[in-house]
Amino acid sequence: QAKLTDEDRVAIAATKEIDAQNRSDADAERYVQKLLLLGTGESGKSTIFKQLRTIHGQVFSQDELNIFKRFILSNTITAMQTLIKELDKLPERLPTWSRPPVADDMKEALDTVANCPDPQQGISPELTAAIQSLWASDPIQSVWKERAAFQIMETAPFFFDHIERLADPRYQPTYEDVILTRVRTTGIVETNFEIMHKKSKWKFQLVDVGGQRNERKKWIHCFEFVTAVVFVASISEYDQLLWEDDKTHRVAESLLLFDDICNSRWFKSASMILFLNKRDLFVEKLKIKPLANFTQDFSPPYNPPPDASEQQLVDDGIEYFKNLYLARNKNP
Repeated sequence: QAKLTDEDRVAIAATKEIDAQNRSDADAERYVQKLLLLGTGESGKSTIFKQLRTIHGQVFSQDELNIFKRFILSNTITAMQTLIKELDKLPERLPTWSRPPVADDMKEALDTVANCPDPQQGISPELTAAIQSLWASDPIQSVWKERAAFQIMETAPFFFDHIERLADPRYQPTYEDVILTRVRTTGIVETNFEIMHKKSKWKFQLVDVGGQRNERKKWIHCFEFVTAVVFVASISEYDQLLWEDDKTHRVAESLLLFDDICNSRWFKSASMILFLNKRDLFVEKLKIKPLANFTQDFSPPYNPPPDASEQQLVDDGIEYFKNLYLARNKNP
């Protein structure tokens, strides 16, 4: 048997130390409550992530706020440009709607927004006035009402209404601005926080991952030692198509993904939490778009109770979505 050299002994000792540290890290990770946020794109996962992060005391740094500011300005201008582009398509969707003659001031506003420079450098007074004028106009409001037919940020009205504040050279995003702006999650984002419960300190790791189809292949790296999966499903998207392909029904895609997740071998020992999101938007949409008109391809389709009040329709619709998802669970 060959004798060990001093270098061999040092290498063996280093390997044992690394192995011990790895075991220690693995043991520590098992004591952290790992929450995995999953769901399709636009379900609102990242908004929940930002809310939980700030609720538990992690404020956004100035660098982060600067990044959010760029997204807010860009998203606001892009949203109005989208509405302008869709204006020409409105007669196809609403045959009874005829576009009124475009006044000179509105034509100027359309040109100002359509040809505006990069908003990262700020929003000019001319651009501010143009957005205010267009958002108040009947044609743009008519396009907004048909937004289910195209892709646009749902929170755009909030930023249109606050365009003067956004245009101020001293503008800094507020908490509400950060929560409401759309920043697509790519890759994996994590945050850690602690909660005191009955004099005990509980450590949590919250993991958010991109919900679009091309991001889901990255999820596999997050599946170890998961305490619970929080599956976020937007109930306000029953009349909308996917951002990715503009063909697939958003709720249908979400149901398929939930089926895969809740019946996955990876999560047999993990708790599964279904979070029905965007209730406020759901309530408003029900007033103009009955749920029963958009669920004929689901099993079962939605049949509203006869002579139901507005509140009953809301409650019944939420219950319908809850049962629709829970029926996909093959291991209740």
